[in-house]
Amino acid sequence: MRNKILIATLFLFLFQNVNAQTYLDSLMTKFAHSVADTNKIKLLFKIEKAFINANKPDSAM
Repeated sequence: MRNKILIATLFLFLFQNVNAQTYLDSLMTKFAHSVADTNKIKLLFKIEKAFINANKPDSAM
């Protein structure tokens, strides 16, 4: 029973990490193809938040 819980937890953790990386990659692609205007700045803010959420610096403390 304990092994099943451990495997399920690891699977959820890995899936969440892959999902965050996919979202970040899509934002970077949109940023590379966007024109220099307000939308590009909004994309930069979204990319910043995605990096912060993916790395979670507070969880190391």
